[in-house]
Amino acid sequence: MMYIYYNRYSLKGLEDSNVRITIDYDVAYRTKELSLLAGKDGKNLLPDNHVIMEIKVPGAYPLWLAEILDCYHVFPKSFSKYGVAYKKTTDYKGVIRHVRSVI
Repeated sequence: MMYIYYNRYSLKGLEDSNVRITIDYDVAYRTKELSLLAGKDGKNLLPDNHVIMEIKVPGAYPLWLAEILDCYHVFPKSFSKYGVAYKKTTDYKGVIRHVRSVI
């Protein structure tokens, strides 16, 4: 078992409420003291100044959003908080990839 903690900004489009974006930061994990009463301490899951951004939109991205993502070279990537934490806590020898920060 594992405890994973993060803070989240949750955003929803003003003109198009179908566009939702979440940004997770201060992502931490631990494999001991799994009680919620033990606080939010843990090992950092991501490098400093990195976040996880998830974009949820039915169908194709609106043009304005696609242009912003293209301008900052942001591309879709699969990412599992639990999967990366698991790999960090085992002898997994494969590659652990993080999305490069654009800010």
